[in-house]
Amino acid sequence: MKYSNLVACFIIIFSIFHSSQAQYSPEDYLIPHNEARRQVGVGPMTWNDTLVAFAQNYANQRIGDCGMIHSHGPYGECLAAAFPDLNASYAVKMWVDEKEWYDFKSNTCASGSGQVCGHYTQVIWRNSVRLGCARDRCNNGWYFITCNYDPPGNYIGQRPLGDVEAAAEQPSSDSPSKPQFMNIWIKFIHQLLRKIKPSLGYAQNSPQDYLNAHNEARREVGVGPLTWDNRLAAYAQNYANQRIGDCGMIHSHGPYGECLAFAFPDLDANYAVKLWIDEKQSYDFKSNTCAPGQVCGHYTQVIWRNSVRLGCARVQCNNGWYFITCNYDPPGNYIGQRPLGEVETEAEQPSYDFTSEPPTDV
Repeated sequence: MKYSNLVACFIIIFSIFHSSQAQYSPEDYLIPHNEARRQVGVGPMTWNDTLVAFAQNYANQRIGDCGMIHSHGPYGECLAAAFPDLNASYAVKMWVDEKEWYDFKSNTCASGSGQVCGHYTQVIWRNSVRLGCARDRCNNGWYFITCNYDPPGNYIGQRPLGDVEAAAEQPSSDSPSKPQFMNIWIKFIHQLLRKIKPSLGYAQNSPQDYLNAHNEARREVGVGPLTWDNRLAAYAQNYANQRIGDCGMIHSHGPYGECLAFAFPDLDANYAVKLWIDEKQSYDFKSNTCAPGQVCGHYTQVIWRNSVRLGCARVQCNNGWYFITCNYDPPGNYIGQRPLGEVETEAEQPSYDFTSEPPTDV
């Protein structure tokens, strides 16, 4: 089983529909966009093959990492990534659901709430009349959707419903001669968090909250408990502080095993660890492999027998999202080893060479 001991728990969005229901035709993208536009009196978009080709070319470039990295092209852009599946209607719905945070009168997102609404304003941007989208399955089993808009929306100093509205409500505003439009992207959807975990507002993030969630999973497979380590917690906090500016899913490359998670509008210890543990269903203990197209390395780090110390930290980033990092010592997920230890591997694979390779990406 060749996965790194560096555990990248990129919590973005876990789809709640069955893949057989997924639809990705031009109409599947256009219908939810145009329904949202109709509701605010904006004309429909039309499908544009030039934009589609641009979107598909860029989606192909992201197959290797499913990274939420913008193309920096000449169009407006919305990105989404999901596991285990994502369809057109659901991706657009998540963007449109941001309507509740947008104040048309002030042209702002909910004041002081840390909410985002730029995805919604791009969808309904009056001057964006052409649409092209693409979808790819990444090498890690996740799905990536990109939609491009022409002309682009979200110009600073302008409003989504057009200059008439802006002139009526902002008579003294002067639009900049060369406005910059905001490329917008989406990683984790607040609506999904609300559906799956309505009580997230009562989040708990004490050392015991992290330990309880980890140790229950370890108990279920006969592995001893982790203990809290203040040195690891300090390391985690120091790195989390470095990510406040971008909430980026970028590893610290330190000497420990590491799980990262981020979410909006909130994320607590129990829920972050639960998402990692839920990968158990994709892990085959007998063969020490994940199910085809699935990931399970986050789960194996959580239950890794030789990882006995834990330290985690949580911060709110400048964009309102929350970032959690957990570090494990010694690190787990060594190539050629199994999470429950050498006794198990020797029993099931007596001819295997268990010489440990040093961690490569910790």
